[in-house]
Amino acid sequence: MELLSLDTNFPGVLKKSLNVLGLSQGKYSSHSFRIGAATSAAMNGLSDSEIQAMGSPITIWIVGSSLVKNAFVQARRRPGGINLGLDHIGVRLWWLGKSGMRLKDLLNRIKLMLRYEEPPNYLVIHIGGNDLGEIKTGVLRNRLKHYVNNIKELLLNTTLVWSQILPRLTWRYSANIDAMDRSRQRINSSLASYIIRHGGHYIRYPDISPNSTFICQDGVHLTDIACQVIFVIIFGLLAEYEEPAQAKSRSGKTPVTAMYPMFQDVHVMIFIGFGFLMTFLKRYGYSAIGINLLLASFVIQWALIVRGFIHGNVLQGGKFSTGLSELSLAHIRSVGLLCFYYKKLVNLKTVLSIRKGNERSVISSCKALVLPRTAPKDIRTVAAAKSAVSIL
Repeated sequence: MELLSLDTNFPGVLKKSLNVLGLSQGKYSSHSFRIGAATSAAMNGLSDSEIQAMGSPITIWIVGSSLVKNAFVQARRRPGGINLGLDHIGVRLWWLGKSGMRLKDLLNRIKLMLRYEEPPNYLVIHIGGNDLGEIKTGVLRNRLKHYVNNIKELLLNTTLVWSQILPRLTWRYSANIDAMDRSRQRINSSLASYIIRHGGHYIRYPDISPNSTFICQDGVHLTDIACQVIFVIIFGLLAEYEEPAQAKSRSGKTPVTAMYPMFQDVHVMIFIGFGFLMTFLKRYGYSAIGINLLLASFVIQWALIVRGFIHGNVLQGGKFSTGLSELSLAHIRSVGLLCFYYKKLVNLKTVLSIRKGNERSVISSCKALVLPRTAPKDIRTVAAAKSAVSIL
């Protein structure tokens, strides 16, 4: 029997199939079909945990304004796709983002999805920012609670998650930023307490404050530094040093003395070699070292996080290790971005830089640099590109 992955909407598909065949739905349940599929999966070599993940999918709907929409666009461009690489553990994400979405659009958005999909396991709600200022705080708070009650009646077995309304530098309906921020905090506090009391959850963003450091010039979306704050939070919660790097350990499995010279060579090449390479190019001065440091730092952190999620046990509730071996691999992955940057000689945005540093695009970017039709004129950049390809 051919191995087929279980669809998250299996009961609905089964009902439609029985109707087409003219069979009674009361005589057939999805249980026997799932047992047969699980048996076939086991015969094909899948472990119990993999079968359990296939048979018990977790569906998450994320509904909100342009922030959710932009997150979907970025996720679609990354190797993990719109499910953020969580497909293999049975997690399925739906991004229901709409620019300028208001509270009145929330229920219609959810009802539209229910026409085509079964109710989700989790519903993340990020809304209210576009209503602040037009509706009084007390009225908006009561309306949000009313909508939450309607959603709970509509989705009986769904866990609701309130995503905090983010601060802004400009608000649509008021020029008084301080007053709007106080209203935002009251709304967040009230809705968080209300949803938690009813068995839900609350997502906070304590490190993002309403200033130009974290908010773009449009007053709404996040800057590169805000992305760095998110990196720091992820490392603080999910990263763990390898045993030789811990203060309590004098030895470990990783041969530090053997690996450190290689790490030092790669580290110097990335942060000093590439930086000085740009310094000697025409029209580029010592600021190139600072740009080199910024780009390499972002990509190294991103490589550690992505590798931790893919190869570590973060998704099972654990942490990913950080040591010399992981740092060396992360350094090497930044070579592709730096070669790409020096070839194009343009200022890349941080998000694009991180995307270029992903594992899948590193090798292809480096190989493209040494082709005759795209090779840079400066011979030192050619040598660096060839060196990067040989390392990878």
